[in-house]
Amino acid sequence: HVIFGHTHRAGRLPDDDGDDWRTPDGTTLTNTGCWVYERTYLGHNASASPYRPGFCAMLEDDGPPVLSNLLDGVVPFEKLRPPTQPARMGR
Repeated sequence: HVIFGHTHRAGRLPDDDGDDWRTPDGTTLTNTGCWVYERTYLGHNASASPYRPGFCAMLEDDGPPVLSNLLDGVVPFEKLRPPTQPARMGR
């Protein structure tokens, strides 16, 4: 198993094709994604997007890493957005 992060898209998620997250020699890849709220990547259903912040990989004594989102159900997704910046006034 290889765990890595900061390529924005978390995976392998339940609906992903497992072959997309395996190297040619059979090594399983787990990406924890990125903890930055980046609207560009979120799409139309941001609260279910694989690009949303908050993913982590949990390790047990046996078995593969388990990917989960620590923020799901804890923080309303809308509150994760950065505050809007006020318009700058001319000088």
